[in-house]
Amino acid sequence: MEIKKIEFNERPSLIEQEGSVVRINFDVEKGTVVVNNGAEGEEPETREIFLAHIIRVPQPLTLEHIKAALEGKGFDAYKSEAVAAEVMMETMKGFGNEEKALAYAKQMVIAKISAYDKSDAVNQFTYNGVPMWLDKEMRNGLIARLNAEKAVGKTETTLWLDIAPFSLAIDDALSLLTALEVYASECFDKTAAHKSVVANMESIEDVLAYDYTDGYPSNPVFGE
Repeated sequence: MEIKKIEFNERPSLIEQEGSVVRINFDVEKGTVVVNNGAEGEEPETREIFLAHIIRVPQPLTLEHIKAALEGKGFDAYKSEAVAAEVMMETMKGFGNEEKALAYAKQMVIAKISAYDKSDAVNQFTYNGVPMWLDKEMRNGLIARLNAEKAVGKTETTLWLDIAPFSLAIDDALSLLTALEVYASECFDKTAAHKSVVANMESIEDVLAYDYTDGYPSNPVFGE
């Protein structure tokens, strides 16, 4: 379920005080709303707004409290850790504690790397024009099944994506899974390398500027 964003007339800051609590505004983006529909034959009049997810956290701010608030709103663990670490990074910068700010910056970006590694940008291949993914457990299960079917003399198999069947030769299916395993291993190595680079950086600026999407292999394409 999509988590609704809140509308603002001006761009909100990441951290804003609201009495005894702190309002955290994140994932800010520009939008427009219709002011009026205009006269016949004229374009509607619009104005710019800003949209953001928000959470409220009691003071004092801690990473754990922020993460708990985010997860309570339905955000996943990686997103929650990334936002919480960003808030703590900005808080430490405000206190002039560059060492802790750098540590939180690294934690934020490493969480974003983990999220990217689990996203469709990485975990996706195409078979006969249909995008899909098989996690490691599913791949291992299919390999065991295909080898068992091959051992009893079968040459064809039927695989399922939800309710959609895919019929193909067992040898072709095994080749597909082998190629997919190689792709997944290359992605794993690239993710680990990105995390290592970030962990060894010495400035917040370098951490925040780091392109952790670079260097991944292209999504595999199988079938016709």
